[in-house]
Amino acid sequence: MTYEEIRDYLNHKNPFPNKLGVVITEIREGYATAEVPVQDYMTNGASSVHGGMLFTLCDTTCGAAAASYQYKTTTVDTSFYYLRPALHCSKLRAVAKEVKHGKRIMVFDLEVFDDADTLLCKGTFSMMQLKFPIVNE
Repeated sequence: MTYEEIRDYLNHKNPFPNKLGVVITEIREGYATAEVPVQDYMTNGASSVHGGMLFTLCDTTCGAAAASYQYKTTTVDTSFYYLRPALHCSKLRAVAKEVKHGKRIMVFDLEVFDDADTLLCKGTFSMMQLKFPIVNE
């Protein structure tokens, strides 16, 4: 599969982030970017984007970077930091970059920015490559 085919597969066969509007915008080996337009239902009582939405965007983006190797993956560990509230923004963008690729475990650094390019949160995600290849269904 090409990276474009992997991206298209994830954008159509990943129900939870798809329902929230998360779109994988780029995939290449060990790297992925994703975006989501901010909707009212994504905010919390403080009128900022809910932390769960931010985390979902991050987990999805790291999963896409890990999927660049054409296998399904799962998250096994995360260290995550909320740095600033996501206030008054219309779009969020996440960038995942591979730090290490082992036999089954991959480690990624992740950052999320708002539409003013302000860093909102960052983390390190460990992903396990499963034995199931991504199949273009």
